[in-house]
Amino acid sequence: MVNFQVNDMTCGHCAGVIRAAITTAAPQADIEVDLSARRVAVEGVTDIDAVERAIREAGYTPELFCNRDMGFHSEHQMRLTIFRVNAS
Repeated sequence: MVNFQVNDMTCGHCAGVIRAAITTAAPQADIEVDLSARRVAVEGVTDIDAVERAIREAGYTPELFCNRDMGFHSEHQMRLTIFRVNAS
């Protein structure tokens, strides 16, 4: 699962636009939106850069959320791990 912090997602309309953008970029993705935390969780994708780009092209500023509780110490480490898992 990949988590994005999208601080400029402030309403239900924003959440819908972001969900639609992700669905277009990755139709197979499972998407969870937490509007109050301004977080978007995406599962089932192999190209997180495409998802991030889709959110940006929709007019928002996603930041890959690196949760240290998940055992990642940096965004780079998380991206590499997600790539390896999805590529296998």
